[in-house]
Amino acid sequence: MHKLGLILFFVLFFAGFSALHAQKMATRDLRSDLDFLQKAFYQGHPGAFLFNTRDSLQLFFQDLSAHLKGDSVPVAQAMVTVMLATARLREGHTSVLTPFYTDKTVVIPFTVQIIHDQAFILGNYSGDTTLKRGTELLEINGISSASVIRLGYLLHSGDGYNNSFQHAIASIYFPRHYSLLFGARARNRIKVRYADGSTAFVDAPGLPRAELIKRMRSGAKPPPAERTILRYRDMILRQDTLFPRLAILQLGGFPSGKYKKFYRKAFHWIQKHQISDLAIDLRYNTGGNVHNMEYLCANILDTSFQYAYERQKHTHIAQFFDLRGKFVIGLIWMKYHLSPGLKRADKSDQLVRIWETKPRRKNNFNGRVWVFTNGYSFSSASMAASFLKNRGHAQVIGSETGGNEAGNCGGGYPKLILPKSRFKIRFPLMHLHYGIGKNDTGQGVKPDIAVTYTLKDVLDDEDLELKRLYAILQQQKKK
Repeated sequence: MHKLGLILFFVLFFAGFSALHAQKMATRDLRSDLDFLQKAFYQGHPGAFLFNTRDSLQLFFQDLSAHLKGDSVPVAQAMVTVMLATARLREGHTSVLTPFYTDKTVVIPFTVQIIHDQAFILGNYSGDTTLKRGTELLEINGISSASVIRLGYLLHSGDGYNNSFQHAIASIYFPRHYSLLFGARARNRIKVRYADGSTAFVDAPGLPRAELIKRMRSGAKPPPAERTILRYRDMILRQDTLFPRLAILQLGGFPSGKYKKFYRKAFHWIQKHQISDLAIDLRYNTGGNVHNMEYLCANILDTSFQYAYERQKHTHIAQFFDLRGKFVIGLIWMKYHLSPGLKRADKSDQLVRIWETKPRRKNNFNGRVWVFTNGYSFSSASMAASFLKNRGHAQVIGSETGGNEAGNCGGGYPKLILPKSRFKIRFPLMHLHYGIGKNDTGQGVKPDIAVTYTLKDVLDDEDLELKRLYAILQQQKKK
């Protein structure tokens, strides 16, 4: 059995331990769904062969089917199998909507930080006061944390060959991955290692996901109120207290709505207060409205910038969708064929529509730009980092983005419904190619100044990206 086969066997074997193992579906039906999914990928997925050859993808699906044993499989195992198939595309905008993971799903009562494939308790909501922050989580009900981490890596994908997105979400998704793969219980037997090196078994209650989120929020630290200048949803402008000519634009996402009003006020304030350095914080920003991202860049870049929506001609992808999916595809077709803002630039084998954004002249920022990123910076967040670095003069501080530097899939997401299992797949229709003058190598935006966190840094709530920027500004101040 070659390496791929061992990985698949390992994942599918453990998936059978899920609390959902009592629900079954016929193995032949799951194989039928995999065949349907593969045909849909081949026929019309814009990223199917960006990071896979046709032969390698064919071999993967064959191995996936071959490792399904018996007449039936647990529904949870079926879902994990489909998640493996979508992750294999290495295209992070294609994903399985997991109907079994809801606010009522029981999860372990911890938030976790992964450091070098080890799990450490970051937030303890179990009621056991002996479990301090930084206690290592070794096992849950006999399943090693290392197994949960490694299997979790296989269920998700960033854009391309880099694994920064998988490593970033391993911490945040740890309770989710354990529940999906093995099923948390009302009472869980936990093996831990304390700071002094001793180990022990403790009992921890399972919590509904909604209750865990509620307890997490109640203990969250509010941002320093004196720094806040402007706020719109999860977009915040702050003035730094140590370096008053440094403004920090913290963007937790790129929401729709009144973002233009926010940016107009923000860059007016920046101009009025003679801000010389602007830090744009894109850490933990998984994206959002692409036009929000454009408007941000238009307030900083000095020249126009473009990205292209590309799609193979003569595909017949609509045949794989139900009536609602066909309707969504029709609306998307109209958007990209009839929109006056999109320029046509068709190639022999591709439909190409180019979107161009011009810089805003009023209050355009001409100071130094710093961009904070990590593996969770994805989609339009990595797009912003790419444009600001490659088309502007920004310096990136942090770690490689989970999203691709040169492009991603998107442009509209009809839901592909598998015929037998009825699992829903988020299925992009277009490929976005960024006009940055670089080929797509399957890598994220690399930092100019790399930052790596230790467990102590995390436990001490250090902001290493900001500290590195402080050190640079302090050094420049001395000159």
